[in-house]
Amino acid sequence: MTDTAPITRKQFPILRFSLVLSIIISVLYQVIITYIFTEDSLRSFIIDMLLTISEGIFFTLGIYYFIQINNRYASALKMMRYPIEWGLLVVAGFYFLYLAYCLKSGHFTALNHLLQQGAYRLYICINLVGISFLYILIIVFSFYQQILEKTAKAEQMQHEYASVRLQALKSQVNPHFLFNSLSVLSSLLHSSPELSEKFIIQLSKAYRYILDQKDAELISLQQELDFLDAYFFLIQIRFNKKVLLQKEIDPGALNLFIPPLTLQLLVENAVKHNSMSLAQPLVIHVQVSNGELRVSNNISRREQLVASTGIGLENIRKRLKYVSETPIQVYQNDSHFSVIIPLIKNKVNI
Repeated sequence: MTDTAPITRKQFPILRFSLVLSIIISVLYQVIITYIFTEDSLRSFIIDMLLTISEGIFFTLGIYYFIQINNRYASALKMMRYPIEWGLLVVAGFYFLYLAYCLKSGHFTALNHLLQQGAYRLYICINLVGISFLYILIIVFSFYQQILEKTAKAEQMQHEYASVRLQALKSQVNPHFLFNSLSVLSSLLHSSPELSEKFIIQLSKAYRYILDQKDAELISLQQELDFLDAYFFLIQIRFNKKVLLQKEIDPGALNLFIPPLTLQLLVENAVKHNSMSLAQPLVIHVQVSNGELRVSNNISRREQLVASTGIGLENIRKRLKYVSETPIQVYQNDSHFSVIIPLIKNKVNI
């Protein structure tokens, strides 16, 4: 059965990546500040380092979930939401940094007094720049995640569309085959009841194959050749042995794959577009070698050309396109018509 399972959703680890960057920046910041401005002991340095890392993690988590909430409830603001978000984060960060600074110093100092100190202003500016950087970073990562999700959704839609088209192409074959077979059977019932019984048996075998493989994208060459034998029996009765079949098969290729009913379509195509007689039969040659299937026939054009229904070669070409990058090849000269179809090594689902 055709595989319609959804394509795995692509995820970018926004939060994890942001936390790692935040920790790295916090460590570098504390090392540089300590080297330039202080001569504290190792113990004080470690404590300040842990506090700085904690602040970085806190801001990263806060910004990330703040953005996630706004993605759900403030998406209607579109581009206007970003300066509003940034402004709210800067204000909230400013007062949080003031509170954290007082806690680290061990006593509360009036904000106006702290703002007169150069060290505090530097502390505030550096951290607000860091908050802004984290905000921009997470926004960029969020945009990237949206791109991944839209790409995955487009791939899923393309996947489903291909499956629908493939089913439509395969559904063209069954009515066409059944219509021709029933037309022959209708004639046999009046002319040869005994032969019509054999025809019905072979027709049931052939149609059982069609029903069993109706959902398959690929079938083994061995199974397709077995079906061809049953199908060609019906063809010979239909045309009173005016059609001959020659096969030259490499045994090593029997486990390779082709789209089901490929041989039936090619044989039907040859019969449809050529005249034949007992004196000048239509000879269809099926050859398998070098990983390719070649089906050829001698050309004897009908006096009255038959309009193409598009069920034959184009059907095979489109179905093969979904399972192989190698296209079919068609060759024709004054005396022969040939179609070369690549055989598939691995059975895959669309």
